[in-house]
Amino acid sequence: MKKYLLATLACSITLSCATVISGTTQAITIDSDIKGATVNIEGQNVGVTPYSGKIKRQRDAVVMVSKDGYATQTVVLTSAFNPVAVLSIFWDLSTTDLISGACWEYAPSSYYVSLRSDGTSSAEFKESASKMAFAMTYFNDIQLEVRVGDGPLVRSFHKEYFAEQDFSTFVDTLTTLGAGTAIEFGEAISQIASV
Repeated sequence: MKKYLLATLACSITLSCATVISGTTQAITIDSDIKGATVNIEGQNVGVTPYSGKIKRQRDAVVMVSKDGYATQTVVLTSAFNPVAVLSIFWDLSTTDLISGACWEYAPSSYYVSLRSDGTSSAEFKESASKMAFAMTYFNDIQLEVRVGDGPLVRSFHKEYFAEQDFSTFVDTLTTLGAGTAIEFGEAISQIASV
């Protein structure tokens, strides 16, 4: 009977820790505006964009995305405390989860990288990337406002990046881009000249 109770207790403790529940790896995706760029995570080449795979959980991870003719972009995959690790605090102070890395969770788990071509200035690249980020972040809201023909986000977008264009022409341009996906919309926006 004692063996049965000890076995039950051991199983319940083991099954409650983040190492077992969440695992020591996590699925992430990394994409870029230039497809086929090399993805290097913590010094190891893991594939090309669009990349999707499991990587070891740890506090933070450094990703380098590169392709010939483009400046290498570095992204830090930030992590947050995995709430499942709280379950093991009571019996081993989460030391197992800390050692295995399971107490960390990458958040977000999807990343999109813009690559700057060798001939593009930093200022041009920053403006293009900023437009793309705005378009992708507020994609759904912008689409709703474009259907109406006006709205605070479309006005802000126009004022910040396309002030030299007539507002109605700008809205017409957004309409012709169509909905698609947030990434497709952002990539199309980054190609639109501000004048």
